[in-house]
Amino acid sequence: MLTQSSFLGTLEIGLKKSDFYCGMRVSHKTSYGLRALVRLSQSKEGISAHLLAEEECLPEDYLEKILQSLKRSGFVTSQKGVRGGYTLSRKPEAISSWDVIEALDGGFHSAARPSFSGTLAPCPILTHCTTKTVWQQVEASMKNTLSKITLADLGKTFTPDENKDTGRSRNLTQKF
Repeated sequence: MLTQSSFLGTLEIGLKKSDFYCGMRVSHKTSYGLRALVRLSQSKEGISAHLLAEEECLPEDYLEKILQSLKRSGFVTSQKGVRGGYTLSRKPEAISSWDVIEALDGGFHSAARPSFSGTLAPCPILTHCTTKTVWQQVEASMKNTLSKITLADLGKTFTPDENKDTGRSRNLTQKF
């Protein structure tokens, strides 16, 4: 299952069977970063942090910190002045969702995970888990899938106003 709701408000990746669910929720930091990057990918000119925050309904101070992290990671550049703002430093096709997760959250190791564990697996200590191999394969599959989803894909799949009123999700697995 790979879903997106209300334009990257929640990106969930995981397995679902009956009441059992094991998955990863992307942090607010990564979600906001992805939303800002997708919006920047749709603009030919620089966009200020203030305008990005306003358009995406994000907290401006927090977004500014995220944009600074994205700048240090080489995803965006910034220019001061009247015609200034943030722009992508690479083409949208060259930036994957995984790249952003890794830059902002350090990949799966520090990304938000279920509260019962420090890992993706439902075991207190992954090395003691009899299903360790399965969870490692799940993590590898998620990384592989996210590495294939670029900002260009997200920009084509979702437009800023598309799910505004309905809040319905669209399945990204159609391409992958």
